[in-house]
Amino acid sequence: MERFFNSMEYIDVGMACQWLCQLIEAPFPLPGSALMELCERYSTPVYIDCAALEGFIAPRIGTRFVMQQVIGIEHCQVDSPVCAYEAFEPHKSGGIDVTGMAVVLSNREELEQSHVHSWTLTKQEGRPFLFRSDDIKRLASFLKPDQDRQTQTEEIVTPRGSINDERLKFIRLWFGDQQEYNAPQLSEPTKGSPGARDACWQWLTQSGLTAPGALFHGASQQNSGKSKKFISAWSSFLDEMTQD
Repeated sequence: MERFFNSMEYIDVGMACQWLCQLIEAPFPLPGSALMELCERYSTPVYIDCAALEGFIAPRIGTRFVMQQVIGIEHCQVDSPVCAYEAFEPHKSGGIDVTGMAVVLSNREELEQSHVHSWTLTKQEGRPFLFRSDDIKRLASFLKPDQDRQTQTEEIVTPRGSINDERLKFIRLWFGDQQEYNAPQLSEPTKGSPGARDACWQWLTQSGLTAPGALFHGASQQNSGKSKKFISAWSSFLDEMTQD
């Protein structure tokens, strides 16, 4: 059975539930909603094949947010597995926030097409949520009886997934270029200066990386003007610096 799952680049929700149940020796079938909750809790990537699917971004132009249509061109990672699973139920409306390449459609043909990495998918067209077999195996390692808790704790410190890794690259770049903060100061306020997190967010904003369609754009974290994507990546960065 393992060879079968490993031979596939992606598996759908039904197969992922079956594979996870087998790995953890669950006595009962696992519903898809429970799998998505586990994926969100343990930072397990969930994908959708967004090639040729429609969506939008809503950049701010002056005092207004202007909707722009985009078309996906690759597999994209959903930002919140739980919200994504609920988004296209019959009584729901809206879309799925995803991270992955899409093309912005322009009314002016002479303009070069621009690309975005963060957008809202509005038409799923029956395409399934997808998982990688190795990611399900990793998820299973967190759910098994704690035979080696230390190893599991070390693995879960930094969420897996190429999207978070891409965001970390920019935070590391900021840290390497600035001279104001060292590793111990990253989680402590510096007298007379903005906190390191605020300074990093400001640099990312000035670099255009928090704009609609960019890697750090998204819904704000509660009680913060910064996006949840940035807060998550910053937490991973702090854990990384602490380990070093």
